[in-house]
Amino acid sequence: MTTQRTSKKWFYLGLGLASITLVISAFLLNPSPGDFKLKVRDRLLTDWQDNGEEGMKEVHELAVEMVDAAIDRMMVRSNYGVCSVYTVDFPGGELKYLGAFGWIIPLQDDQTFTNMP
Repeated sequence: MTTQRTSKKWFYLGLGLASITLVISAFLLNPSPGDFKLKVRDRLLTDWQDNGEEGMKEVHELAVEMVDAAIDRMMVRSNYGVCSVYTVDFPGGELKYLGAFGWIIPLQDDQTFTNMP
């Protein structure tokens, strides 16, 4: 009977340590607003091609600044410590994203936001 108690004790100790590790990892890997902005910028500018034409670098930099300014005005972050919900309000509606463990996951189809087929 003592071996069974010892086994249960180690099992619950391991389970507790794993739970604590999971919560701490979620807290540390909660995406920041800067991480979200980078994700949206990458998503919006995926088809951008700098074909080497004169002035394209400046146009790209201007596009990045415009996207950043728009996201700053349209984004609301609800931080829950271990995860965040990002809401993007734009004239056509709103989009919600879940940020957890370093990932940013759309909570619905975001095709309208990117205007891609």
